[in-house]
This record gives sequence, C-alpha cells and structure tokens, in this order.
Amino acid sequence: NNFSLGVAEAAGDVITWGFDSAATWDLTTLDIAYGRSFNGPTNIEIQLSVNNLPSVTIFSDGTITAPGVEQNAGIDLSAFTNVTEAEFTLIGWNAALSQGRFSIADAGSAFLPGTGAGLVVSGVQVTPIPVPAGAFLLGGALVAAGAMRGRRKKG
Repeated sequence: NNFSLGVAEAAGDVITWGFDSAATWDLTTLDIAYGRSFNGPTNIEIQLSVNNLPSVTIFSDGTITAPGVEQNAGIDLSAFTNVTEAEFTLIGWNAALSQGRFSIADAGSAFLPGTGAGLVVSGVQVTPIPVPAGAFLLGGALVAAGAMRGRRKKG
C-alpha cells in the first residue's frame, strides 16, 4: 500500500515487459486492459525506455475503479522510432491494503476486443533501403573523371 509513485517504484511494485530485436521498429500504439481488486492500487503510470535511453512517462491513470477491467487503446507511441530495444514499466500505487491486487487482463477476462490479449504493442518494421554495392565505386569514378576533365580544360 505505497501511497506515492516514488515509494512504489522504490519498493518494486512494478510490472515490466519489453523486447530486443535485430530488426528496427517504429512504434505506433500501446493497447492495455487492466483491473484491480477493491484494495488494489488506484493509480498507475507506464514508462517507456527505448534503446537504453532514460524512461519517459507515456500513460497515467489516477482513477482506476474496482472491480472491473479498464481498456485503454491507442496510447500514442509514434514518437519512438528506430527502436531495437524497448522496456515498459508499469508502476501501481495508492492501494488500500498491501494485499491489494492489480493485473493486466487475460483471455479469461474482459480483454481487448478482437485481440484475445490484455496487452498489445504495435509498430511497423523499418525496412532498410539497400545501397547497390557498386554505388560508392561509381561515385568515386565520377569524381575522378570530373577532376581529369577539369585538368584538360586548363591545358
């Protein structure tokens, strides 16, 4: 029953999830459905750290009701581009009792419509634009030809 964000974070009252990828992603949205027991936390904050940069707050809810499941779809993540590593941290605080519960919804409860999940991170894989192998050689040859042509005009 930590009564502030800082105390809850220091006590480890957090849920974390994330990914490491060989591919690069532009994140788009986070959809999350969650609930609490009558004695569970009334406040949450979700923070996101990408590519080992400091965490930033992407969502907060200070009015979690109980019982029931709250659905928050379309949390904007479009500012997070070229991501190869992401770690989300959900912090809950202001529970009435230390035995209070908080959970991300699962398929056995009122999960996000059409997904069968309580948590969905969406994004678009960035496709690298290949540079032809000879492009740098060709560029160098054009520069050299231009330099030689310039010398002939002087002579």
